[in-house]
Amino acid sequence: MNRQYTGRATGRRSLRLWLVVLAAGVGLAAFGPRVAWAHEKWFVDSSGYPLREDMLGSWPVLVALLTAMFALTALLLLRRVVRDPYFPNPPWLQPVNSAVQAVVGIQTAISLVYMTVQGWLLAPLLTLPGEWWSILLLAVQLFVAFTLVTGWLTRLGGAVLILLVISAFLLFPTSKAAEQLLFAGIGTYFLIKGRGLFRPEGRLFGRLAVFWQRYSRHALPLMRVFTGLSILWLAFSEKLLNPGLALAFLRIHPEFNFMRLLGVTWFSDELFIYAAAAVEATVGVLLIAGVLPRIVILFMWVPFNITIPILPPEELLGHLPILAVMYAVFLGEASASLRIEEPVPAPAQAGGL
Repeated sequence: MNRQYTGRATGRRSLRLWLVVLAAGVGLAAFGPRVAWAHEKWFVDSSGYPLREDMLGSWPVLVALLTAMFALTALLLLRRVVRDPYFPNPPWLQPVNSAVQAVVGIQTAISLVYMTVQGWLLAPLLTLPGEWWSILLLAVQLFVAFTLVTGWLTRLGGAVLILLVISAFLLFPTSKAAEQLLFAGIGTYFLIKGRGLFRPEGRLFGRLAVFWQRYSRHALPLMRVFTGLSILWLAFSEKLLNPGLALAFLRIHPEFNFMRLLGVTWFSDELFIYAAAAVEATVGVLLIAGVLPRIVILFMWVPFNITIPILPPEELLGHLPILAVMYAVFLGEASASLRIEEPVPAPAQAGGL
């Protein structure tokens, strides 16, 4: 009887703690700086706003990093209290099969198809010239999208996606190419995991599947880390080391500084930009660290969606891959903690690489 009572009491405490964390995460996200989640370069001509390396030692950078370290310390302490790396992790939120590969593959493919049609490599404004090799690169990008949707040659598609990110570093400024590290993480994920739709056919494909299976547990963490690096770099390249670009964006979309709309007149656009950068840098650091990732995703959820109806279609179509990664981290990390056998794959068909 005492054991049952103790179990119920512990369950109620866990439920209360989970509700508090959920409310805090959603509340902070809802009222956090919305401009943190908009890609300023997509909507403002960035050619007149070069990076200012001289600001690396500035107070805004120091405050942003300290904020990230404070948040990381708080999550480490909370993890010691809850003793569950996947917290909040109630039984009803433990997926048997989270379909992560399908969600990430399809949403990434939709984004890549849109970029291909626009003549962009991976992201808006990475415009390719009308040369023959540009058309070839776009065709390769479309091939990657095909592999992610169909499940055929998906490991090859993941490897090619990594090569496309390397191509971005060769063709565009580092400040723009580094933002595409997200795709390096997605490519690595599919290189290791494949799409899981078809059983590999043939000796070579079978050997490759067995080889990469040994690294399966690293696929999702690597995708999370690369996504965190991409977001962390955005905090520096579009705000901390480039406040002029963010100010130009706010001149076009003044409603993003919601503090002024609330009547807080002293909250200047400059202060808002540095607050947004601190939030963005914190999210990047927390994703890289991987401490209580579900809480981090709850914190990200509202801001990453709230800008979609405000900005042009590029905001949604460009963010589809990162929204898919958020889904993968939130449900995939938890499902990975469950010892459940993988579903039986479809009958053997060629192209399951």
